Amino acid sequence: MPAWAGEVRLNDQDITRLRTDHRVRRGISYMSELGVFPGLTIEENIQIGGQFVEASVLRGRMEELYGVFPALAERKRTLGGALSGGQRKMLGVAKALAAGPKLLIMDEPSAGLSPLFVSQVIEVLGRFRSTGLSLLIAEQNVAFLDLADRVFTLENGRVGFEGTVAALHADDALHRAYFGLG
Repeated sequence: MPAWAGEVRLNDQDITRLRTDHRVRRGISYMSELGVFPGLTIEENIQIGGQFVEASVLRGRMEELYGVFPALAERKRTLGGALSGGQRKMLGVAKALAAGPKLLIMDEPSAGLSPLFVSQVIEVLGRFRSTGLSLLIAEQNVAFLDLADRVFTLENGRVGFEGTVAALHADDALHRAYFGLG
C-alpha cells in the first residue's frame, strides 16, 4: 500500500504525475528549507528559479525582485553560500518567485531566522499574496498565520485541526495548545 493515495489538482486539472518542469510551467514554485544553491551567485540562483521563463520576461522579473530585495541587488555576484541565514532565505524566496508562480509552496520559511528576518519574510510574502499569489506553507511559527486563510495542524502525523484562522483562535483548547496563552 502506498504511503499516500489520491491526486493533486491545480485549476481542476490532475497534475499528480506531471514532471516537475511541467508543474513549474503550470505555475507552481517550491522553496525548500535550504532554498539556495550555495555555490552559485545570487544572480545565478534567481536565473535558475526562472529557467522556464522567456529571457526578456525573466530580466524584468529579476529587476522587480531586486527592487523588493535591495540587499540582493547590491550583491548580485556574491555566492549564495556567503550570505547570512536571513539573506539566504530572501534569496530562496526570490528564486522561487522568479518563475512568476500562481502557487508558492514553502517548507519552514522561518527555520534559522531571527525574529527580524521572520517579519521581513512575512511582509514580502504578504505583498505578493495581495497580488494573487497563493501560498502553501508548512511552518511551526504561528506568526505566519497572518498570511493564512485556512489552517491545518498535524498531530502525530495526522490532521488534527482544519479550518480558518478565526476558528483556530476561537477554540480555547487549540488556542492554548498552539499559542500558550490562556
